Amino acid sequence: MATALQAGVADVALGLGLGLVGFALAGYGVVRHRRQRARIERSEPVRATVTGVAVTESEGVRDVEDGGQHTDRKYSTDVSFEYTYDGETYEVSNRYPDSGAVSTKWDARQAAEDHVEAFDEGNRVTAHVDPERSGEAFLEATPTWGRNATLVAFGVLFGGGQLAAMLLALGVL
Repeated sequence: MATALQAGVADVALGLGLGLVGFALAGYGVVRHRRQRARIERSEPVRATVTGVAVTESEGVRDVEDGGQHTDRKYSTDVSFEYTYDGETYEVSNRYPDSGAVSTKWDARQAAEDHVEAFDEGNRVTAHVDPERSGEAFLEATPTWGRNATLVAFGVLFGGGQLAAMLLALGVL
């Protein structure tokens, strides 16, 4: 009997721990979104000049079921720009308010090129500068909600599923 009780306690502890991890992921998605919104709200528009536009190809090889290998090609983009704020000149390549956390990749080169077609080297654009982080301006004054929502949805589903499974195991549900 003690063994079954110990196993039950271990299952409950595991379910509770994994549930908390899921809800922590959801919380991180919400915090990240709020942080991006705050940067956007504090930001000031400045004129910037596009200094470079690039589409980069990367390859990854993976095994397939028939014993062979498949090469996956992904394409990422980079838009660099220069701006002056409070007498200091900066050159950065942040497309979004939290660019360090955003790494969008496309399966097709054309899709990546379409993503940066509005930016030609030498063009004047509007950048957004958060006075608290003046060396980290960004071009798109839009939160990356798609990524944040994915974190929230996965966290809630995973966390809720784990807690529901734990409650079912306990006979509460």
